[in-house]
Amino acid sequence: MRRAVGSDTRFLELRRLLDSLQQDYRLSSSELVALAQGIRVPPTVLALGLSPLEAVATYLVEERQLSITTVARLLCRSKQGIWQAVSDARRKLQKRVWPGASPHDLPVETLGKKPRSLLENLVTYLHEQRKLSFADIARLIDRNQRTVWTAYHRAREK
Repeated sequence: MRRAVGSDTRFLELRRLLDSLQQDYRLSSSELVALAQGIRVPPTVLALGLSPLEAVATYLVEERQLSITTVARLLCRSKQGIWQAVSDARRKLQKRVWPGASPHDLPVETLGKKPRSLLENLVTYLHEQRKLSFADIARLIDRNQRTVWTAYHRAREK
């Protein structure tokens, strides 16, 4: 005979813990689930003609349905900065066309590492963890190869 999940003590403890996290961090259920699953960002969002912050912030807000507050926390930026980036991106983009998953998706935690910029973190991750060449990264994010090289070397100096 199978027990009902709702009566399992582990499930009840999990619900209590989730409720506590929602209250402490003011997260919605969907934000909490997304964070628990590990949010990944396709680097191809940078190929949309937006700044790196505009592209990533707008992707997380519009496609992943995260709040501006949560995105600000994840990217270690201010709420006002994220709001401005999303607002600017909406003005620049007439329609939402988000790329699908790619084999080079990045964990969102890698993008918010300070004191580096978003682009520096992205390039460093793709070059060091995914072993992509600067030319491959440049094609992936639709940037000049010299820009990618410069971002990587600036990140290493920090």
